[in-house]
Amino acid sequence: MRPLATGELMELRAKMAREARKVAEMLRALAPFKGHLRDVELPVGTFLRALEEIEEGKRGRAVITDPVLEFARGYTVEVMAVKYVKRYAECVVVDVGNRVIEASPVVVGYIYGYPRYDVATDDPNITPVVIEYDTRDWTRYEIGTNAVKKRQYPTTFEAQKLYLNPTTDAYVIFNDRYGLPDKLDAEVWSSYELRVRELWVKGVSAPGVLRLRAFG
Repeated sequence: MRPLATGELMELRAKMAREARKVAEMLRALAPFKGHLRDVELPVGTFLRALEEIEEGKRGRAVITDPVLEFARGYTVEVMAVKYVKRYAECVVVDVGNRVIEASPVVVGYIYGYPRYDVATDDPNITPVVIEYDTRDWTRYEIGTNAVKKRQYPTTFEAQKLYLNPTTDAYVIFNDRYGLPDKLDAEVWSSYELRVRELWVKGVSAPGVLRLRAFG
């Protein structure tokens, strides 16, 4: 058997590394699953994340990530793609029969009545700026930062509706660094109808990550 040349060996190692990353992505996507929901009709505007490529007019699996559907978040459902949906892309229900398309500022603005939206998760592969906090100092986040990083908008913006979910108990302050803090419970989505340009977050007794969805 002919020994592999240096170039061939490096190419083989690179290929193995790519495959390993694909497996790691799949395991990370599977981690939050609670089960599969059958024969469930999701309301228009529900946010999900596609778990596979879904061709136009075809069906595939997606996991519910919507902060409003507390009871259903983390479950998978079958959806139909109105247009092609990339694997791991955020998508939104736009019609009956769980028909979805990839979420975009235009689509979200049409459904929710807000022209802009911003999302922050605890996964750096999805979120350019993860909102990490500790118990010593306040972490500042300007609404729209991740949307700007994703080139959805040229500038940050003012939110009018917010959903917040910390991985540990945390305090949050809106707009004024020296304002009164509000307490957020770990792993619970809290909603606020406020005009917010920026916020500060700090852990109560442990560091963590703040997950955010903002509309404005």
